[in-house]
Amino acid sequence: MQLHPLIVHFPIALRMVYCLILVVQLFWWRDNDKLNTIKHFCLIAGTVWGIAALQTGDASLDVYGVSHISHAHEERAESTGNFFTVLSIVTIYILQPWTQRFARDQKVRHIVTKIISHRAMALVGIIGMLLITIIGALGWAIARGEKADDISKFIVQILVP
Repeated sequence: MQLHPLIVHFPIALRMVYCLILVVQLFWWRDNDKLNTIKHFCLIAGTVWGIAALQTGDASLDVYGVSHISHAHEERAESTGNFFTVLSIVTIYILQPWTQRFARDQKVRHIVTKIISHRAMALVGIIGMLLITIIGALGWAIARGEKADDISKFIVQILVP
């Protein structure tokens, strides 16, 4: 039984919700504690499920075989996993109470505020959605063929040598 098709949809959904919340918070609900809790949960849970998806993806190569598309999918999936892992580590670091004492310094607070502004995080959300879409389309092309739909066909033509 293939576990990858079952597991892979959890990190996709969790990470997509995280990215959507980042973009929505550019316009609304910036300081909503409940929404921030949901956002952080989606990021960290999506990262954990993403590790499981990467591991089961290696096992799926036995079923679908190694091709130029599967190789591109694997590379992009690892890059996307690294992107969200770094975000998770930074988020965990920021949420820890012992790190907040460093924010007492005005210069540090100003720099962190500039880096983690709502505009910058909305851009991170858009980049994250783009990365998820690319690996999803490549995965769909592996499972259903390169010409399964127009988006997969377009992404395969652009990204796969």
